Amino acid sequence: MKQFKLLLLAFAVAPSLALAALNLPAPEVLVTKAATNRIALREVIMDLDLNISEMRDAVTFDKYFAILGELQKQANRMNMDAYYPQAVESLGLHMVSNGMRWLDLSKDPSEKVQYYASWMDADALGRLLSVAEYQIEIVKDPTALKKVSANIDSILPVIDAKSGNLPYIPAGFRRLQSDIAVNMLKGRAMTADENLFWVSQIKLSSAMSEYLDFMNQAIYSIAPANKAAGHAFLAQLLLLNQQATKLSDNTPAWLIAGLGDSTVETLLRMVRFEEPMTAQEFTTSLNSLATRQLQGMAQTWMAQEKIPSGKYSAKYLELTKILIEQTRSKGLAKESDDMAKWIGVTAAPVLAKEQKIEGEYLLTDNKGRKWHFTVATARENMLVAALSMEGGVVYKPFFNVAYNLQGTGFVASERYEDLDHDQNPPIKFSYDNGVMTVVDPFGRDGLSRLQGKKVQEFNDMWKTAVVGSPYAEGIYEGYIYPPTGKPFFARVIVTAFNGYTMGRIDSSVLTVDLNIGSKGNDGVIIMTSGRRIGSSWVQLRGNLTDKGMNAYLVVGGKGQAKTISTLKRVGK
Repeated sequence: MKQFKLLLLAFAVAPSLALAALNLPAPEVLVTKAATNRIALREVIMDLDLNISEMRDAVTFDKYFAILGELQKQANRMNMDAYYPQAVESLGLHMVSNGMRWLDLSKDPSEKVQYYASWMDADALGRLLSVAEYQIEIVKDPTALKKVSANIDSILPVIDAKSGNLPYIPAGFRRLQSDIAVNMLKGRAMTADENLFWVSQIKLSSAMSEYLDFMNQAIYSIAPANKAAGHAFLAQLLLLNQQATKLSDNTPAWLIAGLGDSTVETLLRMVRFEEPMTAQEFTTSLNSLATRQLQGMAQTWMAQEKIPSGKYSAKYLELTKILIEQTRSKGLAKESDDMAKWIGVTAAPVLAKEQKIEGEYLLTDNKGRKWHFTVATARENMLVAALSMEGGVVYKPFFNVAYNLQGTGFVASERYEDLDHDQNPPIKFSYDNGVMTVVDPFGRDGLSRLQGKKVQEFNDMWKTAVVGSPYAEGIYEGYIYPPTGKPFFARVIVTAFNGYTMGRIDSSVLTVDLNIGSKGNDGVIIMTSGRRIGSSWVQLRGNLTDKGMNAYLVVGGKGQAKTISTLKRVGK
């Protein structure tokens, strides 16, 4: 027991013995002595250098290490370098090499770390790199790792200035920061401030590429169930774009391209799954894209056969307008024009359905004359219209009906584009509060304004659409009921061409080719005749049954037949 107590006493006294071996006055006494003259300063420097090995604890070392700055001031004032070149700097390097073992990048404040680094040379910084690598191996606490990275960040200017002939040292510190940052970003949920900090700690393109690969796995997994995650991805990609301009190595073009491609994929998936986003969020993301990526996005946007409907349609149109403006501002005039034409035509049937515009209207012009106006769906992505004078022979068919992006309502013309010198007069129409208004600037009496109400609601054949239904192609026979007049016996031939149906009504009363058709693969078939000079169009719209087809005949300017036509399938 006595020996055990003596051992405990030895351990207790050991620090006192270590301090006793330190043959130095207090730090403030040394500073006062150093200020006396050059000889006294030299003596202080030598005394400190001789006692470095006796500074055996961090507290003692830091007390004496802290006065180096004041000694350097005195040396500068006395022009000491002229007699003893870099005396204080040499002492500082000797001291910091010994005291580095007590430097803890996970705990010490940045001011202390910066002070230590200021006395190091390239070799000492290389040893500090090894210390830092060891510390991040054993430190797992996120707060401590953040402290390590912040401390490295605070001394990077010193590292860069002092490691010119050893480039692996600054690269090594940045690699440490980047590795910590990527691991943190991959591994845990963060606050906005934490996320911003860790993105700022990615200093190498290779690390950013690794993190982008990780993000892409999640981006390509965006589905209806997790579509809201796209907002976080867009925000993160913007931060990465900003950080990419600050990387220490020259940011490779493929990395910038990769960030842009990921942004495009995120935007397209969010829109495809009808995730709302603000105009600012969408515009900001588009601004981060290269011209090539913006061009590709516009082309992909236009590759859709139909646009979202319902509540998302208004948001979709808003985003499309922004994309049109962005492509034009980047010099992509053709893509901008093509997209404007595409969205006008593609949006028309969707908005017409939402506004329940399809049907027959009885209108009155400014002279009291009666007109019939017909609006009908021709296929999933096409709307047609017709205007005819009651009791007259004036028929105006419109096969190019588009939503008016520059105003409200719709714009219609006889055909899609002016490819020749034939007349192609347009009209405008809108449906508000149950009133249809048609403006016909090319009417006989100049600017004609026609107004009226719907007199006939067309049957919505799409309500019975069933994916995977038998294909519509075949030959059908039966009596067809027209909007006016007697029913007539006819043969209807339906065939397929380029993914859409087309057909013919063949009878002694009416023979007409129906060369505008729906897909016909969902139990719904809508086929419309093409443009014929001096007459309107004819449309057959029906649902397939096990035995044939139940259909209505619609004539532009006359409306839909009141009686359904039952046609029997007689051949393939």
